[in-house]
Amino acid sequence: RHPELLEDVVLVAAPARGPLQWNCLIGSDWTSSSARPDWLPEGDDLFHKPIDPTVSLERPYLMFPMPPSGGTRQVLLVRYRVKEVLDQIVPALATKAFARREGRKDYSVALTRQTPLLTLDPGVDVVVPLVPEVRFSEWLRTYLGQNELSPPSVGPREFRNLTRADLFQAHWALQIKLLPDGLESHIRAERGRNLMAVAALLVLLWAGLAALAFSIFRTLKADERERVFTTLVSHELKTPLAALRSLSENLADGYVKGDQQLQAYGSQIGEQTERLSRLVGNILSHAQDQGGRGPWEREVFDLLAVVREVVASTPVSVVAAQGNWDVQGNQAAIRAAVDNLVTNALKYGFQKGTEPDVTVVLGKERRGSARVWLAVIDHGPGLTRTERRQLFRPYRRGQRAIDQQIPGSGLGLSLVRTSLRHGGGRVRAAATPGGGLTVTLWLQEGSR
Repeated sequence: RHPELLEDVVLVAAPARGPLQWNCLIGSDWTSSSARPDWLPEGDDLFHKPIDPTVSLERPYLMFPMPPSGGTRQVLLVRYRVKEVLDQIVPALATKAFARREGRKDYSVALTRQTPLLTLDPGVDVVVPLVPEVRFSEWLRTYLGQNELSPPSVGPREFRNLTRADLFQAHWALQIKLLPDGLESHIRAERGRNLMAVAALLVLLWAGLAALAFSIFRTLKADERERVFTTLVSHELKTPLAALRSLSENLADGYVKGDQQLQAYGSQIGEQTERLSRLVGNILSHAQDQGGRGPWEREVFDLLAVVREVVASTPVSVVAAQGNWDVQGNQAAIRAAVDNLVTNALKYGFQKGTEPDVTVVLGKERRGSARVWLAVIDHGPGLTRTERRQLFRPYRRGQRAIDQQIPGSGLGLSLVRTSLRHGGGRVRAAATPGGGLTVTLWLQEGSR
């Protein structure tokens, strides 16, 4: 495309013996010569150059190793005219790249050689280094349109701070000045507008992502609750229903004879019916709690009396000082919570081969508002830290209960937490020193 750029084309041959042969291309003919071209530096080793030479305006020639011919090594030298590049091609490319359009800001472009003594125009906004030293293969791909070489642009302050070594990496540069206020002022205004648009877009994007994530989370949680609920109900309901069916069939078929057997069968039917009723009641209570429709009327009642009523028919011991143990809250909900904790402690709070050792302790604290606490302490195998964190979630059960197939729905402690939250109290589970689990309730102290 630009034959005028070619200054010289020389084919150098190094025979096995004798001096170098210099063949210069003049027009379409080769002319032999024994004289080294004056533009080629002395001492430059021609036959140990890389196959991929470097393109540079400071050394305007390329060396291409050629295949040897009859034991003769060959190198092709191509020299190009730097003046044509700087005076015609670069200005033409700059004019094309910085074409002025109507409605756009005007600017000036000047081509300069970078030297340590270069003095910049005070109004220059950007200095773009040109024609860096690159490999011929990379330059050729750029020329053929397969990639782009994008020399980094620097501002005048950065340009003044360049070291001498930096300056000699790219010796030619375009100085660009945006008219009339300068590029920095224009960039600040554009950046401000862009940042406002991006900020608004990000707010909308994050709001949309948050809404989407929340919707997905709720859907996944609902699916998880539905799956757990279905699995639990199908498993827990089958056991008492299967027992009731077996007992009723035996009665109907006449296998049960005598008053003793009838009494035993009646007792078992009563136990299974009570278990089924308790499971259905827990599920209904959990549904009411989730809907906020629980009976949360507050009243003042004697907590110690409620505890003694709950543990009356159990081996659980109660430790409480003499005095007033009135608290505020919903008596039925708190009684159910205490009953649930005591039942769980008797069911799980003992080591294998031992009897349950459960204690209910009442106490008071005076930090901030007066509160009464109730702790249900057992000395069983306890729970892991992960199990304690999940203890008050619905349909969650400990690994021991699952492994030993101990009947239960996993709703009791969830109901305890919900009833206390609505009643102004709180609950926490911790490991008992020496082994076991301690569940503590905090309630507001009340006065009649």
